[in-house]
Amino acid sequence: MTKADLIKRVEESTGLKYEDAKKACEVFFQVIQESLLRMEPVRIVNFGKFYIKKTNARKGRNPKTGKSLMLKPRYLVRFKLGRQLKQELINSTPKEQK
Repeated sequence: MTKADLIKRVEESTGLKYEDAKKACEVFFQVIQESLLRMEPVRIVNFGKFYIKKTNARKGRNPKTGKSLMLKPRYLVRFKLGRQLKQELINSTPKEQK
């Protein structure tokens, strides 16, 4: 599903005009982004949690040359499924991807 698909589904589900549905989705994503930039987890009950995880510096290898190098620490966005969504995924029949 793309962002445009998501906006279309919000439009159809709520009866909002396309522009209003687009604005609602954009504000939702902006709020999540701002929270993550402040290192605050975003918990959505029955859905899941977005959070930031810091990785430590580590030794890596350039696959092209084989030369060892040190990789800098970095921040990654992680998502943990909520209990209800996890259970629904376990109990559902997988649908074929298009």
